[in-house]
Amino acid sequence: MAASDSTPFVIKVTAFGLEPDSIYRFGVYVYGGYPSPGAISQRWADEDWKGGYAYTDFTPYETGNWCGWAPLRIVKKPLEEYNYYIKFKVKKETTDIFESAVHLSEGFQIINMNSEGGWLAGIVFRDLTLTTPYPNVNILAKNSENHIVGAYVTENNGIDEENSNIPGYFCIAVPNGHINSLEFQDMEGNPIAGYTGISSPWEITPGETTWVDPFLIKDLTFTPENPQPGNSVMVNITLYNPAKVIHNMEVIATYEKNQESSEIGTVMLDSLPAYSYSSVKIAWHHLKKGNYKIKVLAKTDEFNIERINYLRIGEPLGDIVFNEIMYKPTNSGEWIEIINRCLNTINIKNWTIEDTKTKCPIASEDYFIEPYNLATIAESTSEVLSSIYSYSPGTVFCLGSKFPSLNNEGDTIIIKDKDGEIQDIIRYKDSWGNKEKGVSLERINPNIYTNISANWGSCVTASGGTPGNTNSIYAEHTPEKVILSVSPKVFSPETLGADKAVISYTLPFTKAYVRLYIYDRCGRCVRKLVDNSPSGASSEQIWDGYNDKGNLSPIGVYIVYLEAKDQTSEKLINKKATVILAKRLSK
Repeated sequence: MAASDSTPFVIKVTAFGLEPDSIYRFGVYVYGGYPSPGAISQRWADEDWKGGYAYTDFTPYETGNWCGWAPLRIVKKPLEEYNYYIKFKVKKETTDIFESAVHLSEGFQIINMNSEGGWLAGIVFRDLTLTTPYPNVNILAKNSENHIVGAYVTENNGIDEENSNIPGYFCIAVPNGHINSLEFQDMEGNPIAGYTGISSPWEITPGETTWVDPFLIKDLTFTPENPQPGNSVMVNITLYNPAKVIHNMEVIATYEKNQESSEIGTVMLDSLPAYSYSSVKIAWHHLKKGNYKIKVLAKTDEFNIERINYLRIGEPLGDIVFNEIMYKPTNSGEWIEIINRCLNTINIKNWTIEDTKTKCPIASEDYFIEPYNLATIAESTSEVLSSIYSYSPGTVFCLGSKFPSLNNEGDTIIIKDKDGEIQDIIRYKDSWGNKEKGVSLERINPNIYTNISANWGSCVTASGGTPGNTNSIYAEHTPEKVILSVSPKVFSPETLGADKAVISYTLPFTKAYVRLYIYDRCGRCVRKLVDNSPSGASSEQIWDGYNDKGNLSPIGVYIVYLEAKDQTSEKLINKKATVILAKRLSK
């Protein structure tokens, strides 16, 4: 276990003799400290890191046995004065049925990563050719005595550890010395075959990362992003070498269209320096309209690495397009909202949604989306989304575990019709929004091209998402100037029917940060209705006549002050209006 730097690890737990049809709860944590013992770990549970036991439910197999993996991380610096241990508990409903503790001296080690350990990192592949990464696989690192000295699970594992989410990637904290082997297991603890680019043993140096893979294709992009027929495109390839110098590499770019393939171009590299990035560009001329699958293969005498992306040339918008993406949820599961942006009713039977690794049918039966209507494709059910967002989200296609995994940093998602034609492609990036968990990316206007970052922004509602509803930052067009209005102009908080003032504004920005303050005649701020909060092009706020201390303000004239800063250009504008707080009106 890595101390204090929060490198995650996993603990394998196996239970026997349970009732197959019953639901149990499992908890584990690292405990200790001096003079006041307590938890020094957090566990990944319910899509977040949580302290203490952080119980999660499980159901045993038909045999009454069960195997599970618990991701943990050390978040408090251990003290030498106390004997730490890992504590386990199993509950059935509220009753403890099993409890055990493994002490520090009996089978685990807490490592100081500055002096006692380093990291073993790389990518696990399914095949010896090293072309197909192996995601969500458990890895056990073993020393020369065949003892397990580190464990984790490969990406994309659904855990937010703030590192690379390239499929098959792993980073394990291990003690100094030699790591002699890696063992791979599935989620049930069964051994499986996996391969790395550089064979063991690996020498671990304090505070440093030792890599077990040869190189990575870190990125594959196109310039321009939205080409038209007849244009030329530059295929941009970014390579990263995490280990020794690699000599004589061949980089080949090809495309597939309508089951046919052809080469775009080839570049030869004399070497790929150690611990460095290299940029490769291949020009592609005289493009024709259509949907293309672009594949880049980087070859050496020892290794082959592949990367795929998609490019649409001409007719950039289909009839059904992406409208909202929840790619970093807190408790709802991931989901994507689509919209019919045309005047025709569209049947999406046998349509698919996919990323570069996963393809999943959306609807196996006839389902018609009316003009300008929405539908949500989700991991979770409509009932789950309703409980989170406090309204019915309308049509929800629940794909469960088949839903494509959405990467937190960014991803490519495609929706295809029954004929396999691409209707829309989005290459979203975390930087398009505010990067907060539980906040969706919303499209400002479905008739503006998809992959323009300025056409997207973070949801500005308190719930963090609007599945099945109009986007909170939707705008048909951008007004030329700011509009600020108050209704009614005169109100009395103590009088029925005139107890609040509704303040409305419309901005010449699609995404902005807004301040909306109430000042008295002496220029003193009495109420901050909105304080530097994200906003769409328009919104409404209510002033009830009370100040920030919760007291009713005196009668008189008040200034409503609006200040807005464009999130893109940082242009700042302001506007003022007046409202009168009257005395109690006679009934």
